[in-house]
Amino acid sequence: MGSPDGDEEATSGEQPRHQVRLNEGYWLAETEVTQELWQVVMDYNSSEFMGDTRPVHVVYWDDAQAFLEALNNQVPGVEARLPTEAQWEYAARAGTETPRYGPPDQVAWYDDNSDFTPQPVGTKAPNAWGLYDMLGNVAEWCRDYYEHYGDRMIPGAAIEDPTGPAEGGDRVVRGGSWVNDARHMRAAHRSNLSPMSRVSDIGLRLSRGP
Repeated sequence: MGSPDGDEEATSGEQPRHQVRLNEGYWLAETEVTQELWQVVMDYNSSEFMGDTRPVHVVYWDDAQAFLEALNNQVPGVEARLPTEAQWEYAARAGTETPRYGPPDQVAWYDDNSDFTPQPVGTKAPNAWGLYDMLGNVAEWCRDYYEHYGDRMIPGAAIEDPTGPAEGGDRVVRGGSWVNDARHMRAAHRSNLSPMSRVSDIGLRLSRGP
């Protein structure tokens, strides 16, 4: 997890690279949550750029939690949630160790090709596991509080099922968005954001599991 020392695009928050072990399977949605799904569940849509098949955006952390609670109440047993940061990166990489699972223009909507608006989900090439828009379109909330990787390191051992600190301030945001440049379109790139931030390019993706 993270970027190797030789990655010239890496930021300090992506290092040091370290071993992680995920012991249980999980499910991750093929696409980001669309405005159509959000509207059906929540009966409102606060997105700035409207379109049923576009990803929902302008989403607070608490908005995301309210959506998950409502969805789980409406569909008993689904138990949807946000992925952990480790689950997100493992899924984004889809077995690769390169910075990206394909050329940016083929796999991601970002500042060079998005016309500075979110685009319909699933219109760029997926990764090897059939997941679309893991890079670009909207950035995605993860479950974890943000921490520096150095704070979680265990010398000589893999970290087991990391979930981030038990408490903190900012939450992890992954994947980059339509307003970001190509440097953000990498599986290791990570950002941190206050859960009270309602930023126009933040959305979410559903997870379940184990």
